[in-house]
Amino acid sequence: MLLTKAAVPWSWSRHVRDQKVSAVEVTVLKSAGEVASLGDAWNRLTADFDAPTARHDWVCTAIEQLAGSGEVVVVCVFDAGDLVAAAPLIRRRGHLELIGQAELGEPGGFVYRDAASLHRLVTGIAALRSPLVLDDIVAGSPVVKALRDVGGSRVVVRASSACPSLEIPSEVDEVGVVLSASLRSDLRRAQRRAGEFGAPSFEMHTPTSPEQLNSLWSDVLRVEAAGWKGRSGTALRHDAAVGAFFAAYSRRAMERKELRLGVLDIAGTTAAVMVAAEWDARLWLLKIGFDERYAAASPGLLLLEGAVAHVLGRNLRSLEFLGSAAPWTRRWTQVERPLVTVRSYPYTARGLAALGAAALRSALKSSRRGERR
Repeated sequence: MLLTKAAVPWSWSRHVRDQKVSAVEVTVLKSAGEVASLGDAWNRLTADFDAPTARHDWVCTAIEQLAGSGEVVVVCVFDAGDLVAAAPLIRRRGHLELIGQAELGEPGGFVYRDAASLHRLVTGIAALRSPLVLDDIVAGSPVVKALRDVGGSRVVVRASSACPSLEIPSEVDEVGVVLSASLRSDLRRAQRRAGEFGAPSFEMHTPTSPEQLNSLWSDVLRVEAAGWKGRSGTALRHDAAVGAFFAAYSRRAMERKELRLGVLDIAGTTAAVMVAAEWDARLWLLKIGFDERYAAASPGLLLLEGAVAHVLGRNLRSLEFLGSAAPWTRRWTQVERPLVTVRSYPYTARGLAALGAAALRSALKSSRRGERR
């Protein structure tokens, strides 16, 4: 028997599994405290894109810091009491979406044990009878097939962006081997220009105490706001919700010994910073920024050169840029994971209205593109 939260009044217990009526149960968790209790059980599951953005720390932090006025809807599947699948969703503007995806713009998705668990998870989501919007999930994700197999909805899939990755072959032992000739030339030029200010140096820090983290974090906030992000108001210092997210996530990642803070110094002054996570033998870039006073020395290039050197020194498999591919990332790598946006519209009045509104927006967007041409 498959029991979903949609099959019982919403005033009933949030933990449907407590009723012990079935070996396989689907329930909806509504708060960070409930999700926090899943801990390592969540992290034992796999995702299409096994990045820190799919892990328990990231999801819990997003619920705490980014849920705002939305309704948290974390759909979970339990088999004999064990968590076997989960979808970290939030209801906003009449549809379900991945928690934190709109604010952070990072790829995400569901976690699950196997295909059967994913099917049960999607069946539970479908029972909620709500439009579903999944931005930036890996192209070819089994989630798409599961949504179509469950039926009862119109599923629309469109290409969205791509996620860059600099893969490091195991036999490579120096940075220059994995970089293009033009990039190596620009790095040498950046080193010379940085030398005009003072000798540049890079260090990847692994803070192990709140005191160490706080000292480094103040530099991260200052430097990241000393460029275009500060002027546009998108720096962590100026965006209260996203700033609080990264501060809280960094504390959790530090406790797991996964947090990495890269610092580029020029003439003894912090010129560029990065926030990253080292996990699954990969270095995942989460935030970078540089002080524009040193723009002539291309501090962003030197910062990433230091990150690649760290990957080599630690025998990691890759440097993962996350976000979306851009001209600057293509200087470092041509390897990109294609991402898609998936929209599922149930055959209900609300679902059909959402489908019609989406079609209208798409038509207007196409019309504007034609006018610009």
